[in-house]
Amino acid sequence: MDTPRSPRTSPSPSPAKPLAGGSNLAPLGGREVRRIGRKATFARVSPVTPVSPDPSPGRPKRGRRSPISRRALGFAAGAPIRPSAQRLQVLSAKPVEGASMRIMVVDDSKAMRSIVMRAVRQAGYEHVTFVEACNGAEALLAIRAAAPALVVADWNMPEMTGIELLQALRAEGNTVKVGFVTSESNGAMRDIAFQSGAAFMITKPFTPDTLKAVLTPVLS
Repeated sequence: MDTPRSPRTSPSPSPAKPLAGGSNLAPLGGREVRRIGRKATFARVSPVTPVSPDPSPGRPKRGRRSPISRRALGFAAGAPIRPSAQRLQVLSAKPVEGASMRIMVVDDSKAMRSIVMRAVRQAGYEHVTFVEACNGAEALLAIRAAAPALVVADWNMPEMTGIELLQALRAEGNTVKVGFVTSESNGAMRDIAFQSGAAFMITKPFTPDTLKAVLTPVLS
């Protein structure tokens, strides 16, 4: 009679050693074995590159400046900033003709003052600032306050004529340029005007070209 054999029992696997953090993981050939019941799942472990500690912990790192940053800006450390040749050329360029120029028009007729101002613009001086006066006395006070670049005056006006205005300015030592636009013109008047220091004298009616011919040498 055969003796009954006891059933063969396989040795129970040794439990995996718990790792840090409490997870039941075991290293196996570059992989981690995660045991869930009797089944095991495998997860590939990437190698970890050691990081060297910061030699100066707690100290913020400063970004390194590019060695050409100052060269790109066009100046060296401690050197004064100088404008380029192109910038100097722009600064030394001549202003637009008539720009920032004040011209006083003196006439007792408002319509004639408008005609003179329009003719000045048509002569090429579009950026002129005009100052108006209705007689020589009013013009004299305005010129004393702020002298314009040019005075264009009529000859005959009430209170103070154009030639009296010119003579009063020269008596005060004022050398502002004065020209006459008048309907009366003869040799004697012209002699008095130029002897008193007039810049020009033209007769009404006139054209913008006629006015431009006398303004160009005076305002250049």
